Amino acid sequence: MMEYLLDTSVFVQAQRRYYQFEVFPGFWEYCIQKFIDGSISTVTQVYEEIQAGDDELAHWMKGNYPRKSLESPQNNVDAIGHYQKMFTWAQSHYMQKGVDITFAADVADPWLCACACLENLTVVTQEVAGGTNYKGGKGVKIPDICKQFDIECIDTFELLKRLKARFVLES
Repeated sequence: MMEYLLDTSVFVQAQRRYYQFEVFPGFWEYCIQKFIDGSISTVTQVYEEIQAGDDELAHWMKGNYPRKSLESPQNNVDAIGHYQKMFTWAQSHYMQKGVDITFAADVADPWLCACACLENLTVVTQEVAGGTNYKGGKGVKIPDICKQFDIECIDTFELLKRLKARFVLES
């Protein structure tokens, strides 16, 4: 049973920093296993954000992510309702520029949160909370949305602990 929805930042930061493909292939093989067994997934918008990069990560995602695992929440009336509540909340707490950035049609973050809220799933992100009344205009952060809507939100390292991941050095 799926429990965790992964944000774009999980994949991007892993590939760029913590678990580069050539150094840490075990992490990526583990992700494939967890996609297959249904423990982890993501929304279509995350897949599309990564595909837009047209790089090694995009090619890995295209070859390994089972897109059938989650349809776009934009096609679900209940997910749209959660999205709209999140949008309304953000408008009352953030500068309009930040709301516009976060809730643009092709941005994955609010759809990820709406789907997690709908399905009672845990969001996994490397984003850090920005706090309410954020005045920088850079967008509403996933941890802030999750906190407001009682969605559990963890980072990649907590996910790996919960799933009891073990990466062992080959001899």
